[in-house]
Amino acid sequence: MTTRRQFIEITAALGASLAVSPGRALGAMAPQKVSRTRLVLGCAVRATVLGEPRAAGEACDFALDAVTRVDDELSLFLPGSALSRLNREGSTDQAPESLRICLAHALEMARASEGAFDPTVEPLLQLVARSFRERGGPPSEDELASARAKVGFTQVWMSGSRVRLPKDVALTLNAIAKGYAMDEARAALQAHGASEVLVAASGDMAVGQGRWNLAMQNPLRPDELLERPPFHPPPGGMGASGGYMNSFTLDRSWHHILDPRTGHSPTHFAGVVVSASSAIEADALGTATLVLPEKDAVALADARGAALFAVRKDGSEVHSSRARAAGL
Repeated sequence: MTTRRQFIEITAALGASLAVSPGRALGAMAPQKVSRTRLVLGCAVRATVLGEPRAAGEACDFALDAVTRVDDELSLFLPGSALSRLNREGSTDQAPESLRICLAHALEMARASEGAFDPTVEPLLQLVARSFRERGGPPSEDELASARAKVGFTQVWMSGSRVRLPKDVALTLNAIAKGYAMDEARAALQAHGASEVLVAASGDMAVGQGRWNLAMQNPLRPDELLERPPFHPPPGGMGASGGYMNSFTLDRSWHHILDPRTGHSPTHFAGVVVSASSAIEADALGTATLVLPEKDAVALADARGAALFAVRKDGSEVHSSRARAAGL
């Protein structure tokens, strides 16, 4: 699982530049590209709209407010968030909508990926981070085995707004909440009359109408972009995952993405990009496909109607059956 990803670059804000095209836009004046940025979700989130400047700016602010609300409810770094309270108390009868939606989607993705994606991986993430921070090296296999005993999505019970966790089980929604927040922000923009929109938080994006030019960062040489033409994503969501942004070792054999079933970081892919029908789906698939073996990753993307582009550690590329149609 992952906490931060950035494999897609937007050329005006993380990667996207907007080519003005006909379509519905805010206001009656000649439409312009308007962006607002806010530090939230642990990164810079940018909402971009084609529209009349003042109305578009107000819509962007409203969209970023929606992102902030999601962060307030699902952040592991805020002691008062609904997720932090759930982990601390082990149960809740009043889970907010954001937690219910993200947890339900996370549990469904865990089943579909046979545990490669698992929202209960938090004890393993904490163990590995603490081991490198305090000892400068990975935990022992015995320590990993002890932490793995606390991991398992089938232990989570959820019914409506009620959630129960067994003792020592903790959730992280970091690999899905950002995508959900992007979808919420796009919905807020569209509620304000905008159709040509893009909301981006690091490598996760909600894409509306309009022609957006996206470029990919090279996961093997993060200071460079991949040598390929920009691509134009269809409306929906984009998700990216890679271990190079937060590695514990120079060879990137240990990084902030773990296979919940082993406690080790996957090493076959340097990075992946997923195009899906929504940002929450793309976010979760970005993590699941990075963890899964190559054949299984492609099969999962195909089964869920998503497009997958991956770069192996040797620099060669992998394309799923829908990748070309999505421009990847």
